[in-house]
Amino acid sequence: MGSASPPPPPPSPPPHALVLPYPAQGHVIPLMELSHRLVDRGFTITFVNTHFDRARLRASQPGPWTDTGPLRLVSIPDGLEPRADRNDLGRLTLTMQEHMPGHLEELIRVYSAEPEPERGPLTCVIANHSMIEDGTIDTNDFYQ
Repeated sequence: MGSASPPPPPPSPPPHALVLPYPAQGHVIPLMELSHRLVDRGFTITFVNTHFDRARLRASQPGPWTDTGPLRLVSIPDGLEPRADRNDLGRLTLTMQEHMPGHLEELIRVYSAEPEPERGPLTCVIANHSMIEDGTIDTNDFYQ
């Protein structure tokens, strides 16, 4: 009697990157393009925008919108009122430093501790240097 071979292990989830651009002209589109290239190479992406920029991005996309698939858009508040001048980068940066870190930490906690089967846990964070330099992201949170 031959013994049955064990079933193959389940496939491991793809790499999952959380992408966080600085919410200003010249930052969002390049990281969105990088995100699409990473998806082409097998990554799943959680792209984090401010509520304001996510609404603008959705309005610019033709056709129906979906947050399913390998590229998901999520948003967190930047701390400014909806009609505030987001071209005032000094004010935007200050309010981001006050309002975004807690929301970002919660996203990272949820997507790391409670991964979706098709996405798996976060494996990396990709952010503009300015998001780290201005204190919006504390890199010590990623090294445990």
